[in-house]
Amino acid sequence: MAESFYLPTTLVQGNGCFQQLGMVAAKYGKRALLVCGKRSMRASGVLDRAQVLLAAAGVGSALLDRVRGEPTVGLVEEGLQALKENGCDLVIGLGGGSAMDVAKAVAGLATLPGSAAEYLAGREPDVPGLPFIAVPTTAGTGAEVTKNAVLIDPEAGIKTSIRSDDWF
Repeated sequence: MAESFYLPTTLVQGNGCFQQLGMVAAKYGKRALLVCGKRSMRASGVLDRAQVLLAAAGVGSALLDRVRGEPTVGLVEEGLQALKENGCDLVIGLGGGSAMDVAKAVAGLATLPGSAAEYLAGREPDVPGLPFIAVPTTAGTGAEVTKNAVLIDPEAGIKTSIRSDDWF
């Protein structure tokens, strides 16, 4: 039985590859929204290193560091607001699957009208979003290589995903 895999993403991996973050980001934009959790990326020094690498490559940054637990449509809306307020033209997710899903949804929905809740409820994303760079620091979810973002809408009582072939 034949199988087919669609993998239109670039993976940079290996010892020391994090050092390339600024150089890679500079190919896609001038100001990045960094999306991560509140504690571990800061405590481990990953957030500070990311900001230094971006600055050294001439890429400014803004921060959304409120991801924890299951990602919500409300947090994606906060990310979209931060993106616009700070003039960001690319999104970088740092951390685990929840940070990746929030960052991916923010990047994917940034160029679209409507709310994150509308897309979670089934509205189809119909234009490409902003560039998205994933820097996974955990293993297991695979969110860094999928074309969907799993979110919760507490008001509607649903957990599902927004999907787009343009997301990777």
